[in-house]
Amino acid sequence: MKNSDIIANFLKENEIKIVFGIIGSANSHIFDSINKLNYTQIVNVHHEQAAVMAMGAFFRASGKLSASIVTAGAGSSNAITGVVSNWADSIPGIIFSGNESSYHIEEHANLRMYGTQGFNITKMVQDVTKYSKCIEDNSSIQDELEHALVQLYVSSFICRIYHDLLVLLWFT
Repeated sequence: MKNSDIIANFLKENEIKIVFGIIGSANSHIFDSINKLNYTQIVNVHHEQAAVMAMGAFFRASGKLSASIVTAGAGSSNAITGVVSNWADSIPGIIFSGNESSYHIEEHANLRMYGTQGFNITKMVQDVTKYSKCIEDNSSIQDELEHALVQLYVSSFICRIYHDLLVLLWFT
């Protein structure tokens, strides 16, 4: 099973019926798996900030958890304004972000950027999220998704979960 299929199944198992996102090369497999499973509706937006803001607006209007999907590099950094906005209002949600492959992360560990446009988004959002994790081990994705969901509900002050998923995870 592809890791993107695990994500799509996780959304279904947790009755997350809507996600907001913008497709890019680092997250296209997630979009494909969600569409193939045909449970969760994807609302395509024109900017990553809009995806995260829409996720927050959906919760405000419905009281239901949703998610957003952004791509690597500028896609992840564009989402930060929405993350901070939702954090300030204690709005829950899950954000899936693409990134460069783990090969580039390891090779460029001492540099600011990984590969073409990757960077350490989990470090950048750690103060405004409940949980953020770069998943490099393919075998841990299910456990990490479940752990993230538990962290979302640990306290009454609910913040953001930001999953920094590697492109490598989606191509295995």
